[in-house]
Formats: sequence, structure tokens, C-alpha cells
Amino acid sequence: ETSLLLSFLIILSHFVVEIHGKNKQVEALDNPHKAKYIENSEIDKSEFEVQEIVYDIDAIADSQKGVKENDRIKKLPGQPFVKFSQFGGYVTLDKLSGSAFYYYFVEAHQS
Repeated sequence: ETSLLLSFLIILSHFVVEIHGKNKQVEALDNPHKAKYIENSEIDKSEFEVQEIVYDIDAIADSQKGVKENDRIKKLPGQPFVKFSQFGGYVTLDKLSGSAFYYYFVEAHQS
């Protein structure tokens, strides 16, 4: 009887901690969102300024010719056999600054 009561209290305390902890987390994540609506908040609300960057699309397209097969992914770790082609790799955006982004692409057999 004592062990049953102890087990019940442990389970009950677990649920209380779960519920209380989640509310704290929601509040912590919601506070910055609400803060930007306060009149005298220090959050920057200025308009986003778009920078005009001109790329030579022909130079980019030429540099990517023939690299599709090099980016083919045969199988991802833990992935079962799949009936589609998948590719992944880096596309250089700016050689001088070294900026690039990684892409993952799945090629459908039917559209």
C-alpha cells in the first residue's frame, strides 16, 4: 500500500513538473515577440533595406555545367532504398567573401 501511494505521488509530481515547465517555456519564447509591440521597446522596428546585388547569371550557369552528377547522393546514412534521385552540394554565392549555401534536391520520376 505504501509503495502504491509513493508510486502515485511520483507520477503525479512528474505531470505537475511537465505542465509547469511547459508554461514557463512558452512564456520565455513569447516574451521577445510581445516586447516588440511595447511602445518604448529597444527592439529595432525599422524597415528592411534591400541591397541591390547584380550577378552575372551566365557566368554562374556556366560554372555549374556538368556538376550535377558530382552532387548525386547514392544513399543517406540510415536511409532505406529509395526510387528517386537525390542531390546535395554547395553553391558558391560570392567567391571573395567565401559565402555559399548547401542545397538538397530530390528529382521526381513523375510530375
